[in-house]
Amino acid sequence: MPKQINLSVLLLIILILTACGPSLPTALQATATPAAVIEGPVQENAPQVVTAGESDLIGTLPVGTGPRTLTALGDPNAPVVMVEYSDFQCPFCRRYTVETMPLLKANYIDTGRVYYVFKDFPIASLHPLAYRLHEAALCVGNVSGTEAYWQVHDLFFDKVEAFQVNSVAEMDTAVLSQIEQLSLPVAEIQDCLVNGRYAAEVQGYISEGQSLGVSGTPSFFINGNSFVGARPYSDFQTLIDQAEKGEIVAAAPPAADVPAPAPTPAIIPVRELSALGDPNAPVTIIEYSDYNCPFCQRHVLETMPQIKANYIESGDVYYVFKDFPIANLHPLAYRLHEAALCVGQMGDAEMYWQAHDLFFENATTFQLDSLEALDAAILAEFSAAGLPDVAACLASNANAELVQAGIAEGRTLGVNGTPAFFVNGYPVTGAQPYELFEYVIDLAKDGGLKEAFEQTGPTDGKAQATAQAAQPVNVPLNDEPSKGAPDAPIIIVEYSDYQCPFCLRYFQQTLPLIQQYIDSGQVRYVFKDFPIHSIHPQAQKAHEAARCARELGGDDAYWMMHDLLFTNQQTWAGQPLPQHEQTLKDLAPAVGLPQAEFDACLDEGRYYDAVNAEVNEGVQLGIRGTPSFFINGQPLVGAQPFATFQQTIEGLLSANE
Repeated sequence: MPKQINLSVLLLIILILTACGPSLPTALQATATPAAVIEGPVQENAPQVVTAGESDLIGTLPVGTGPRTLTALGDPNAPVVMVEYSDFQCPFCRRYTVETMPLLKANYIDTGRVYYVFKDFPIASLHPLAYRLHEAALCVGNVSGTEAYWQVHDLFFDKVEAFQVNSVAEMDTAVLSQIEQLSLPVAEIQDCLVNGRYAAEVQGYISEGQSLGVSGTPSFFINGNSFVGARPYSDFQTLIDQAEKGEIVAAAPPAADVPAPAPTPAIIPVRELSALGDPNAPVTIIEYSDYNCPFCQRHVLETMPQIKANYIESGDVYYVFKDFPIANLHPLAYRLHEAALCVGQMGDAEMYWQAHDLFFENATTFQLDSLEALDAAILAEFSAAGLPDVAACLASNANAELVQAGIAEGRTLGVNGTPAFFVNGYPVTGAQPYELFEYVIDLAKDGGLKEAFEQTGPTDGKAQATAQAAQPVNVPLNDEPSKGAPDAPIIIVEYSDYQCPFCLRYFQQTLPLIQQYIDSGQVRYVFKDFPIHSIHPQAQKAHEAARCARELGGDDAYWMMHDLLFTNQQTWAGQPLPQHEQTLKDLAPAVGLPQAEFDACLDEGRYYDAVNAEVNEGVQLGIRGTPSFFINGQPLVGAQPFATFQQTIEGLLSANE
């Protein structure tokens, strides 16, 4: 029998967002959306504008204060203010800068009609070193002024190839070499860059953008109205003219006031390196945390020891720590998360947790103002504690992508403050007392947690947002290629990239084991295109090739081509553009396709738009990397082991019995 439910305690769980640690400012919560950080084209149709409703969004954009005046063009008193969030290594941002920005400057900025502000939004998971270009541009601006800033801004977009490097040291060398050719004071700029003087500011604008709903680049606000993508000049012209006349595109009417559905548990992949306890324990707790967060420190020092002694060591709880540094509050915290991962990878899970405890127990030691000073403190403290030397790992930013992935995963699940927990998939937020965790864990052990959440239900807007964060996603299913019975009780949708090494690993190791569920009629498996152009430029044509195969040979030919593209990834993915296209064409005979027709399909880009439409669909669903999955609408991110899929599938099958 489940333990009797204490309604007042459960209300506290549901309402906890109103009383816990740092979160997004209240004024921004209504506009904040999960950070599905990806870049790419948008569908070519009429301009779509997300308006601020009754709130004045532009008031939250500090366009005229501090260093941001360095990144502005035009008259501050212009009737239209246009803010761009951009990434210096994003190819779509480059296209906009080269093709559209000159027309905007000539017709609107230089004529006093638009005040234009550029803001930093480097996407670490796609361009792990782009942040360095943003820091360098700010260094140049602060040393040599606004004109020099925009000179370097244009340089970074004009000479993208010069900055395609593999380490911070190589990036700094490339930046300083290019700046020297502009006759700028290299020594001062180098000192600024090496000391990470503007690292916090760049991270702060990333967080600001995310809080405003920015999830890709380039993104714009035109008098507070959101406008996404490297659109043609005519689209910008239409919106600016409307804004100048005071015309606002109406926001969609608010949704009807209907009760939110009962929450369902989120599917969250675990990371063994940062886990404690028995993976087969009846209760799994996943914590999203920030090493610089004082509320997280309180949880670790006061509550975690009791959870560990009473539940983890007894085999009742499997505890997983996940990275969620909040850049706008703790701009350098991400470095501590990277360092802990470095230690764990070089040593083991025990060393990871030793670093974890060190960061929280000596929190003031790591609250520093520059990246250089923080790295020095990390290395010194690790050395004193007998932990591995992580200098090379930190310098290479080896774990930047993993940390950013943790943030994106958390935001997708509705996390917007730390610490945040999921107990068997149900959210509990804040540094709550041990007694509350004890109560919730015991409920979960007895099987009463689901009933508790269903009975209590959300009681206000904030609680409703939390409860709905784990609701299944409505993934569009049209005529995509699929395997398995059309009426199978479980549908797995994969968004993938044929050039992605993690997708290849999943294809080789996990998909063959899932096949047993497909063959038995229990799973329908759907594949969707999600090539990430900026890091896998050859992938686009590979996805088009699979679609051409389907057109000419049906679904069987499609899946044969699908398998060949992954099996031969190392061959075609390593070839320069467009040489790889011939290698793709050479796969046609193995699939039994008519060569001339297949070649024609690829050459004319017959499925270019269809592939990109599916990328945009994925972005709208919150996807920011590959492989990403939806299992009956529940998101699952990454090349997870078969056990993760098996547990989810078996759970859904049991629920359907």
